[in-house]
Amino acid sequence: MISNFRSLPILLRLGLLGLILFLSVSIGGYLLYGLVPPITLAERLQAPSWHHFFGTDAFGRDVLKEVVIAAACSSLIVFPAVGLGFIIGVPIGLIAAVRRDGLGEMLMQASDILFAFPALIAALLLQLLCGSGGQNVMLAIAVYAIPVFARVACNHGTSIASFDFIAAAQLSGKGRIAIAFQHIFPNITVPLLTQASSQCGFAFIAEAALSYIGIGIQPPVPSLGRMLLEAQNLLNIAPWLAIWPGIMLFWIISSCQMIGEGLIRYQAQNRL
Repeated sequence: MISNFRSLPILLRLGLLGLILFLSVSIGGYLLYGLVPPITLAERLQAPSWHHFFGTDAFGRDVLKEVVIAAACSSLIVFPAVGLGFIIGVPIGLIAAVRRDGLGEMLMQASDILFAFPALIAALLLQLLCGSGGQNVMLAIAVYAIPVFARVACNHGTSIASFDFIAAAQLSGKGRIAIAFQHIFPNITVPLLTQASSQCGFAFIAEAALSYIGIGIQPPVPSLGRMLLEAQNLLNIAPWLAIWPGIMLFWIISSCQMIGEGLIRYQAQNRL
């Protein structure tokens, strides 16, 4: 297993290690500290020290605890949302790829219409209908991810559907749905995983942006976007309030992007 890992492109290895470490830190922080860090007004705006490694904020909350809890909350929103988009979008794209008829065209046109609504607009609509909260952000990100995965699955599935082994499967009596999931899907997993990694990076940015404008994770639960919002008026006296959530966002987004680029290189390497 170790030798197989070493054979992967360096970017893919670095991205996977970064993602594993990020999840370990965020989940460990969630298990240790819970969802709401304690407020200690007597220790407000303290600089990083041995007692508070990342310093404290305007309410005396330990920034280290806030950052790891916020990272865990973001992960609990982003990964299920992208997974939901994958589970719904990929079958839509596969069915459209094997059914080059009215149903396939209708599915892809519906996906394109859904794609016209960005995650921010979808989140604003959900806020008006259901109120603010992490669940609505998750749903908005999933709604945006569905047509993305559908389009990737359809485009790559259509090219695979023209291969001779697909014609052989049709001659053997297999139905189009069986061909889609048994023959086409295994051959497009790398492009789909590449898109999933890129989609996760985008979703972390979207979740932070939605929390920044106040329609994401709600107080007292910390979020990376809201931590950046609260830090902007204190940059002159407490720059650490913006540095650490910014580093956490850079960490996970760069890990996702490295995984995506590494998967592209892995696919190119196996084609040689």
